[in-house]
Amino acid sequence: MANLTAQNNRKATEAKGLEVGQQAPVFSAKDANSETFQLSEKLKTGPVVLIFYRGQWCPVCNKHLSSIQENLEKIMDAGATVVAVSPEKPEYLDKTAQKTGARFTLLHDENYKIADA
Repeated sequence: MANLTAQNNRKATEAKGLEVGQQAPVFSAKDANSETFQLSEKLKTGPVVLIFYRGQWCPVCNKHLSSIQENLEKIMDAGATVVAVSPEKPEYLDKTAQKTGARFTLLHDENYKIADA
């Protein structure tokens, strides 16, 4: 157990995130309707606010996504699109939308491919 905890702590400290304003690597993923979302295509229409969240079970994540939804009109008025990405299975994306009121794109990050990119 201690070894597993040490491995997780090491991974957390080695994790590289994007800085605000830094461009994300190009990716594609499925939404709740199994439609393919391609970041490269969406960027052609304007900036994208990319959010990573743990899952619909996370109360902090739900509060954050609810806050984004409350401000979605202002974000869209600025010309941006909001996309939230989770490693949860696609069937849980609808639960996230129900819990948070999210009317923006929710994507499934299969096997952490997007987060690890």
